[in-house]
Amino acid sequence: MKHVNLQVARYTLTVTCLPLNLVAFWKCEPDTTDFRLDYEYIGSALCKPLPLTNIQFLVPVNGGVNTHNTLPHGVWSPEHRKLLWKIAELKSGSQSKGSVKARFGLADGPSTPGTVDVKFFCDGTILSGTKFELNTKHYKVSYTKHRMVANVAVDTDKLVTYV
Repeated sequence: MKHVNLQVARYTLTVTCLPLNLVAFWKCEPDTTDFRLDYEYIGSALCKPLPLTNIQFLVPVNGGVNTHNTLPHGVWSPEHRKLLWKIAELKSGSQSKGSVKARFGLADGPSTPGTVDVKFFCDGTILSGTKFELNTKHYKVSYTKHRMVANVAVDTDKLVTYV
């Protein structure tokens, strides 16, 4: 008997309710920029509420950043002028929400709020509820795998509060 792994379906879905609720806050002054991103895991947005994994928040900051302080620890890339936070897992319960924060010292401020890129994975569930069935007597599906990969842009015009 021969086993074959096939990618059967790959699709893009535009949704209004994601399993990760996001709100960004910017305070841009001539010498400093303060940034905060609040996040909350919403398991009910998924067909099966499983943990989100490998969450990444990527924040662009202009204005000649010369110092930065982050909570939790984030990695600043001077070449790309972006700060990256990584969170291993989010799931239901007491650890389902939090914030990432940063203060930037600027040489050429003020900064301009930018689009925050958010990425995450969720294995074992999807948003759409799509199911796969192979209707033939010649082949048998013994295992199906669902994986949601999300790339979200937090647009400054929609989910941002200027303090």
